[in-house]
Amino acid sequence: VSYRTSPVLPVWSLVLATCSGLLAPAFMLVTGALVQAVRDGTSPVFPLTLMAVIFTVQRTLDPIREELGATMWPRVDEWLGDRIMLAASAPAGLQELENPAVLDRIAQARGAVTGFTPGQAAQGFAGWWAQRVQALVALAIVARWSPSAGRALTMGDRCA
Repeated sequence: VSYRTSPVLPVWSLVLATCSGLLAPAFMLVTGALVQAVRDGTSPVFPLTLMAVIFTVQRTLDPIREELGATMWPRVDEWLGDRIMLAASAPAGLQELENPAVLDRIAQARGAVTGFTPGQAAQGFAGWWAQRVQALVALAIVARWSPSAGRALTMGDRCA
C-alpha cells in the first residue's frame, strides 16, 4: 500500500531503517575496539573517530527516517480512504452501506477498531525493521563468539 502511494518513500525508509539497525551493533563493536586499544596501550584515535562518525550518522538518520514515515502516514491513509470510498460507492443503492458486517469491515480498514491506522503502521514499519536488523546482527555477533549462546538465543525454550 505505501509503495503505491509513493514508490520512493518506502524504499528510502527501509534503506535508512536497515542502516540504522546496522549502526547500533557497529557502535558496540567499536566500543569494544576502543576498550581493547586502551587496554593494550595503543592509540585510541581511530576507534574514537569511528565512534564519533557512527554516533553522528545514527543521530542524523533516525530523524530523517521518522520524517519519511510521517510523510507516508497521511498518504497511505488518504489512498486507503479513497479505495474504501470507491468500493463503498460501486454497488447501486445503499443496502450494502446499511449492512453491519460491511460497516464493520470499513471500520477495520480505517483502523477505527484498533485505533491504529494503516498509515501509522506504514510509519512504524521502518522502526520495527530497524529493530529486527539490529537484533539479527547482535545475534550474529553473539553466535560468532559463542555458538552455544547463539543456538540458545535462537532456539529459546526448545533448547532446554
